[in-house]
Amino acid sequence: MYRARGIVFMAGLSYRCICCCLTIGIISVLILGCSPVPKSGPMWSNPTDIAPGSGDYFDSISCTGPEFCGAIGSQTLIVTSKGAHHWSKPAPDNTNPQSSGAAFLSCPTVGFCAAVDANGYALTYDGRSSRPPVEVEPSLVPGLIYAVPHFTSCPSDKFCLSVDTNGYTLRYQDGVWSASLPRVDESGEVTSLSCPTTTFCMAVDGRGQAFVFNGDSWQPRIVADPVASTSAGGMGSWVSCPTITFCMLVDYSGYYATYDGGKWSNPQRFDVTSGGYETVSCASKGSCVAIDAGGNTFLYTRSSWTESQRIEPGQNNWSISCPTNRFCVATDGQNSFTYS
Repeated sequence: MYRARGIVFMAGLSYRCICCCLTIGIISVLILGCSPVPKSGPMWSNPTDIAPGSGDYFDSISCTGPEFCGAIGSQTLIVTSKGAHHWSKPAPDNTNPQSSGAAFLSCPTVGFCAAVDANGYALTYDGRSSRPPVEVEPSLVPGLIYAVPHFTSCPSDKFCLSVDTNGYTLRYQDGVWSASLPRVDESGEVTSLSCPTTTFCMAVDGRGQAFVFNGDSWQPRIVADPVASTSAGGMGSWVSCPTITFCMLVDYSGYYATYDGGKWSNPQRFDVTSGGYETVSCASKGSCVAIDAGGNTFLYTRSSWTESQRIEPGQNNWSISCPTNRFCVATDGQNSFTYS
């Protein structure tokens, strides 16, 4: 189920007890104390309420690193934040009365974020505050009369691509939105988009089809995940491409496939308990984190998946952003969880 969104933006030290055993002659003395020591590895934090008391629902998040993240919700457009646990308060006038349906946020730098909501309004953040919504679709795409989710990916503050579930594509370049590109997918439903550069984007749909954008046009579709086309009835896939030679696709049934710059691998199952929505974010070719509908997290390292923590059960629509190999932020719609 898709919901409306608006935008919010968001640092940690761990203390562990250590034991010291001093031996003096035949007498051993055990000294207990707590000192800040390095953790053995990244772990998920306790939840942090993104906008307490606002009643808003945030299910898209994007981070440039530990110093900056953004989230978008139905009532709040964009709220800046610094640090993984310190979200700023939404401004009283920071609302979008036009917003309806899902908008997926992309923040390539601390000074720029962009999304297109389900009513075709572009939402941007300039490093200080959110700008008023600007209608870019359906005004740029004649004939569209109903709200659909849009997936936006920005490799820089000068370029973004946004594709709705019907396959209509919008391009943002040097401050201007346009709809000069042909429809990408007429046979399925687009469910995700990832653009690591201005000349390479990967879109996937619920039927396991993948589409490559080369900077000028969309290339013919490729069946990336045959499992998605036969099981779960095209319920959805998610893709993350940290480079032009690596993409990770995860589907509704808990299968994954990888792209090496030329072809897709055969899908393999990594989540045997999956009963729904999966989302993934990759910081590099050898580092991805996925979350399923039950709040189970999975780590991809050295070409294989391992199950990690269950951060919160009973949630369906997760969003995750991993700008580095050892830092991610996820949201269940109300709370944020930091992996560091």
